[in-house]
Amino acid sequence: MSRIWGKPEWSAEETRRRFQAEQRELSPMFVPEESLDNDDLSQISNDTIMSTFLPPAPKRRRIATGRAAASIDNMGSSLPSPVVSPQTMRQPPVRVKSEAETEALAKLYLKPSEQRVKIYVGKNNTVCEVGLEDLEKSPVLKSLVNSTDTSKPFIMHPELTVILTDHFQAVREFLLTDEYMPAMMDNPKGQAIFPKLLGDCTTIEDYRREALRGAHLYLIAKGLAMSGMQDLVFRKITTAQYREYGIKCLLDMAQVVFSSPQKSVLIGKGKSKAVEGDNGSKSKIDGNGDPLEDWLIQMLGSKLRRVMIDHAKQFFKVAENGACLARGFGIRVLRWKVNFWDEAGQDVIPIEDDD
Repeated sequence: MSRIWGKPEWSAEETRRRFQAEQRELSPMFVPEESLDNDDLSQISNDTIMSTFLPPAPKRRRIATGRAAASIDNMGSSLPSPVVSPQTMRQPPVRVKSEAETEALAKLYLKPSEQRVKIYVGKNNTVCEVGLEDLEKSPVLKSLVNSTDTSKPFIMHPELTVILTDHFQAVREFLLTDEYMPAMMDNPKGQAIFPKLLGDCTTIEDYRREALRGAHLYLIAKGLAMSGMQDLVFRKITTAQYREYGIKCLLDMAQVVFSSPQKSVLIGKGKSKAVEGDNGSKSKIDGNGDPLEDWLIQMLGSKLRRVMIDHAKQFFKVAENGACLARGFGIRVLRWKVNFWDEAGQDVIPIEDDD
């Protein structure tokens, strides 16, 4: 044996002898190859070798079923019971009808078929049925009633197929009850205190979702010449802001409102171009400017500093949209800010917006 660089080196015979000695110490069943002939090697069973060196098989895990699973749930375990299907635990959201809508539908189905009108809306032509006299609230829908078969009147129009069925359900509810859910409620601090509340809305996301939905309903009511519903939607958006919408939600609403066509195809079908309000006078919606557009311009113009700092990308994306650009959305917001400081006068020193 020689030592080079402090490492021992053995001959092949010495290395083999040391290896067999180590194997003999580690495994008592080790037998040197030179002491066995071919017959002895064939007598060693493979089962013996496998059972000696392989680890034992893992034990099967016990699963509680039946009454045992129920007892685990009663003990407050976070694991769901195996007898309960996960699909039954996830129910889709169900639209709950108001009491007024339920009563109106009950009265509607008691009427003869010639006094009920079927309206086909959505891409799947979903049927929404209302009374013939309910169409007095919408001159446009009234003018679209098919008069070829007076026993089964119906309404079909290509413009109605692009309206979402969920949105038109609110229109149908207003035609039947002069209201749509969620209803506006008084502030907990008093009846004359603003902002108002919306029923079933508790979180900020609930109010933002209803505001964006209200923007769509506003345009639908405007296209159907339903001034009563248009006024109601506008009041809910502007006065029932119990939770602040935020700039992003306002910009999303602006994109919906300003990207709509200025003149609806449906409103040209109506027999009455000047829609009268409930009190017999012309509705405020038919003024020179659209109330919801003016309100959005005012809200974004009053928060222009925050818009440009935190939401500039979204603002210019909406402003450069084809329809919004044609309607002058971005210019109107900036012009509102300029007019605001012009009216304030030179004695007022602008520091920052009152956010």
